[in-house]
Amino acid sequence: MAPFSKILEPTDLRELTITCRSEPFPDAANCGHLKVIDDRRVSWDFEYRVKNKTKRVLSGTDWGKFITTNKVQAGHKVTIERLSQTEYKIEVSRT
Repeated sequence: MAPFSKILEPTDLRELTITCRSEPFPDAANCGHLKVIDDRRVSWDFEYRVKNKTKRVLSGTDWGKFITTNKVQAGHKVTIERLSQTEYKIEVSRT
């Protein structure tokens, strides 16, 4: 899978809205959770829901903790990349 990237807007700090034409994380759509690791090898379990045909949402307690722990702000870029069948990596870059 090609990496998903987005420049975060203020509302994304509460819950990340993903606009897509096809399902970017099929495993997450089936189970309602997206498990990722960050560059420090910390695991995060984000709630994942399909809002409609073109919108997906990441949220939940771990999303809030991820934002706080990594000092993520609007304007930063988040990238999620599939590493294996069941593992994803999340990165934040300050743009």
